Amino acid sequence: MSTQGHKPHRRHEYLAPRLALAAGLLIAGCFIGYSMYQQHGRIGQRESERLAIQANVINENLGRQLDGIYLALQGIRKELPGWKGKSGTELANRHLRALADAMPGVRTIMIIDAAGSITFCNREQVIGQNVRYREYFQAPLKGQKLSALYISPPFKTILGNFVISIGLIIPGPNGEFNGVVSAALDPEYFRILLGSVLYAPDMWAALAHGDGRQFLMVPERKGMAGLDLNRPGSFFTSHRESGLEANVMTGRVYATGDERMMALRTIRSGTVAMDKPLVVAVGRNMSALYADWRRESFGKGALFGILALALTSALLFYQHHQRNFEITSARYLEELLRAKETAQEANEAKGRLLTTVAHEFRTPLSLLTSSTDILDRYDERLSRDERIRQHDHIRSAAQQMSGLVDSVLAFNLLDTHIHSHKAVEIDIGQFCLGIAEEARIACCSSHDFSVSIADNCGTARLDKTLLRRVVENLLTNAFRYTPTGGSVSFHVSRENGRLQLVISDSGIGIPEECQKRIFEAFYRCNNVEARRGVGLGLSIVQEALSQLGGAISIDSSAGKGTSMRVEIPIVERLDQKEQLPCTRS
Repeated sequence: MSTQGHKPHRRHEYLAPRLALAAGLLIAGCFIGYSMYQQHGRIGQRESERLAIQANVINENLGRQLDGIYLALQGIRKELPGWKGKSGTELANRHLRALADAMPGVRTIMIIDAAGSITFCNREQVIGQNVRYREYFQAPLKGQKLSALYISPPFKTILGNFVISIGLIIPGPNGEFNGVVSAALDPEYFRILLGSVLYAPDMWAALAHGDGRQFLMVPERKGMAGLDLNRPGSFFTSHRESGLEANVMTGRVYATGDERMMALRTIRSGTVAMDKPLVVAVGRNMSALYADWRRESFGKGALFGILALALTSALLFYQHHQRNFEITSARYLEELLRAKETAQEANEAKGRLLTTVAHEFRTPLSLLTSSTDILDRYDERLSRDERIRQHDHIRSAAQQMSGLVDSVLAFNLLDTHIHSHKAVEIDIGQFCLGIAEEARIACCSSHDFSVSIADNCGTARLDKTLLRRVVENLLTNAFRYTPTGGSVSFHVSRENGRLQLVISDSGIGIPEECQKRIFEAFYRCNNVEARRGVGLGLSIVQEALSQLGGAISIDSSAGKGTSMRVEIPIVERLDQKEQLPCTRS
């Protein structure tokens, strides 16, 4: 009975659970991946809405601040005609100081005449300075719009700070340009305002002029104040070109170089026209924003991977043991059937033997009995020749019975596989060459086969049958497990009273984990694939070597070929016995 015919069916049974497990893991993995993708999108959407709200908070505050500054500057412009003479100057400066102290976010309030000289200011140390070439004077001078607020780009003061001035034109009697009333914004106030919307350590907020020049950034970074953001591809340029009041964008920030999600908002006064708006930006670092998501994704991915590995390992472990169980069961069943057939044959043979022995013993026993009776009863009456004849009958019956006993013993020896082998004088070189030539004819039509016989091999008394079994099986294995075009070599030498045989090949090799079991009957390595064989060759070699008193060693690794080294002690002389009884089970 063979299990070969069941392999395709069994493979199909093993493949179905694996495919089912793979499909289940794929579905679970897709579900987890999709849920994490959805979560990533929700995080981005939620954060963009939150950043937009924070940017709008600054927009609302600054819008009201601009409206308040406009009303204050407009009030100063109306009171300006009453500030004449020395007393008027003192009254104006005192009034400007009180107004600047009362208005949050305003650092300096000054009045500049048509020539660009500061005539009144809450900071008396700057009165008299000419600021004709400053942008906060030039913009109103060129704009000539009486009702517009002029927002100057950030400029650096003598103290090293960047400030923005907001100006309103002072008209002359005929509506001509007669100067500017200006308020410089206090950077510290706006740092507090920008910092109030930051809710995460990785956030920053920035305020820029409408032409792209940055006013300040919170938290403060060196080199950011006064930086020109009006560059192709920058968030500022993309926001301005969109034409929208508010945008949320993601990408690399021009100013800092890091990846961010940015909410940008254009700030304008709700009551008066402005020559240039302000732009506020509030952003989060993308890496920090999705840090928790990445950790959760990694955790779920690792957990899924462990689960998938555990399930796969459990299935393979179960199938491996199931397959081994089925193979073992099939082998046991096959052995039982074979043993049953052998036992039946043995019983039949023994039955025939017993029948034959009983039949064959009957004749000599009858002859023995009758001759003995004749001698007992008629001995005195018998002639000498007659007595000799009866004794011959007895002797013949005994010889017949002895022959039958020898036949039974011989049958038993054959039945238990006990044989007697003869050690004879052989020419080692010629004997090995003969076997090699037989192997060359039978096996090596597609292999490179080389044979080398040392000159000192000479002759020795060895059992030819056992030695042939060793060489033939090793050569057969070398050819069988060497792919087409490979090489096989056979070297024979004699050293220190021992015959040495080395058979090497460039074949598939023997994995290290298999080398301890290759001499077991019926054992085959897992890399032999579809090559024919039942796993008895090396067990026969080992049994033969044990009867010859020899030993075998292996030098092999998977994919790198095999070298089998055999050593057999040589009997130099055998004077007392011609027969070497050996037992093979």
